[in-house]
Amino acid sequence: MKKILAVCVMCVAGCLFAQTKIAIVDLEMVVFCHPKAESTNKHLRDLDDQYMGQLDEKATKIEKLKETHRAAIDKFNNPAVSEKEKTTSRTTAMELEAELSKQINEFTELRTRLNKNFAETKANLFDVILNDIEEKLGKYAKDKKIDIVLNKSDTIPVVLFSSPAVDITEDVIKATGGDVKRGLERAKELEKK
Repeated sequence: MKKILAVCVMCVAGCLFAQTKIAIVDLEMVVFCHPKAESTNKHLRDLDDQYMGQLDEKATKIEKLKETHRAAIDKFNNPAVSEKEKTTSRTTAMELEAELSKQINEFTELRTRLNKNFAETKANLFDVILNDIEEKLGKYAKDKKIDIVLNKSDTIPVVLFSSPAVDITEDVIKATGGDVKRGLERAKELEKK
C-alpha cells in the first residue's frame, strides 16, 4: 500500500512540475545593463570622492596637530630649554593632546556618518533599479506564462545548472530598456577572470 501511495504521489508531483514553466535570469547582469545603472554608479563614485575629500581634509588637520604636539613634547624634553619654556611647552602639549583627541573623535564620527549615508544612498538608488526590474520581470513572466524565475547570478547563485534555453536574462534586459550588447561585453570580461 505504501509503495502504491508513493508512486501516486510521484506521479502527481511529476504532473504538477511538468506543467510548471521555470526560467532563469542573471539578475546581476540585468542590474548592470539597466539604463540607470551607469548614472547610479557615477553618482556613487562622485559621492565617494566627495566623502573621501572630507575625510582627507580632516586627516590632514589631525596630522598637522600631531606634528605640532610632537614639537611641543620635543621642546619640553630638550635639556637646553629653560624651565619657563618647558612649562609653556608642557601646557601647550597638554592642550594639543586634548585637541588631538577631540579631532580624532570627530574624524571617527564623520567617517561613521559618511559610511552610513553612503550605504543608505546606494541602497535607495539601487532600490529604484531593482523595483523597476521586478516590475518588468513580473510582467515578462506573466506574458510568457512563466511560473518560476530563478536567479543565476554569481554573487548569489540559486541555480547550479541550467539550460541556455530557459535563460531569459537578455529578454529581461530588453524589457527594462537596458543594453544587451553591454551585458554581453561584461559577460566576456567576467569569463576572462
